[in-house]
Amino acid sequence: MTFLSGQRIATFTVTAIDDSVDDDDESITVGFGTLSEGVTAASPRTAQVLLVDNDDPPVTVRFGAASHTATEGGTAATVQVILSAAPERTVTVPLVVTEADRATADDYMLSAEQVTVEAGNTSATFSVTA
Repeated sequence: MTFLSGQRIATFTVTAIDDSVDDDDESITVGFGTLSEGVTAASPRTAQVLLVDNDDPPVTVRFGAASHTATEGGTAATVQVILSAAPERTVTVPLVVTEADRATADDYMLSAEQVTVEAGNTSATFSVTA
């Protein structure tokens, strides 16, 4: 970057390259190289630039089936969660329970409060024990 005589401020632009890879946001740090004689660096000596990814593919989530059965003291219900496409990174799906037909939290136990579908996969399961 070159400063003209009497110029105190100069700017430059960082342009993120648009790719088709669905990855996490990234960042770069820009600092000063070798400065001209008589020029010293003051603080801040670096500037961080966040590169925001814009390649989130549209993914929908659904249950494998609408109805499952868990037997008290017996068989747990295994519930499948399915994504419409295999993501390039891990997807976490929070679970919310709505109790019905006089059921209370003392009547059942979920194996997890969220389901994690690993990158490249399209499904995961959790269980409900009665």
